[in-house]
Amino acid sequence: SSSSSSSSSSSSSSSSSSSSEDPYADVPITPELEEDGWLVTDTWRDVPYDWSSLMENVLDASHVPFTHHKSISNRNAIGAYDVRMSGPVSRDGFRSMWATGPRAGQLGPQSSWYRPPCFMMQKIDAKETKGYESLVIVYSVPIAPGRCRLLNRNAFRFNKGGGIAGWFMKYIPGWATHLGTQVPLEDDQIFLHLGEEAYLAAAATGKTAAQAYYMPSQADTNVIAFRKWLDEFGGGGPFGPVGSPSYRAQVQPRLEQAQLLDR
Repeated sequence: SSSSSSSSSSSSSSSSSSSSEDPYADVPITPELEEDGWLVTDTWRDVPYDWSSLMENVLDASHVPFTHHKSISNRNAIGAYDVRMSGPVSRDGFRSMWATGPRAGQLGPQSSWYRPPCFMMQKIDAKETKGYESLVIVYSVPIAPGRCRLLNRNAFRFNKGGGIAGWFMKYIPGWATHLGTQVPLEDDQIFLHLGEEAYLAAAATGKTAAQAYYMPSQADTNVIAFRKWLDEFGGGGPFGPVGSPSYRAQVQPRLEQAQLLDR
């Protein structure tokens, strides 16, 4: 399901975290979207893989040109993945900065923000190169081991109205937006669903993510940071560590390709 809207400055869409004794009790919001000028497309979908697999995937910008080649990216335009942490991983999550940014630096730098337990935002600053800035916002909502609900907000703010692109985002029919937003999700669907099975098998033998994955480069910075948060502050997740017998007992059998691509 998906919809489009124009953002305006309003705090009525969510409650302030300061009103709660526990800042993690409230749904996190995106401060930028409290400002004027953002065009937002909202999408949600229940997906057959774990909330942690989803969060890890969207934090990993290096998968985009490979998995989403010809849908939303291009594997022939890849620059340096010089991703660096903006501070240590803490109970409050972490932030990072990719100085080169997507498309081999053609757009601008990209920042990432993970706010526990289920919120992630990436921002591309392409104001000087392309005349816009963009946000990818994901809420990864656990349903059961190996299943979650994706809530996704994609937002753009153009320097001078956006021209054709801005007009297109404002007036495109909802059904057309729905068709387009499902394509990148289906790019991910098969390899995330089947790939986490390999991780579950490794975790069942006592291996950590650092032992189960091969993560030798700066491109892996956000994945390493997320797994560090999950182990040190998140208790392995709402259903416990993925290597535990109780977790694995609740994971449903893997689906066939036709089932995975059935909308």
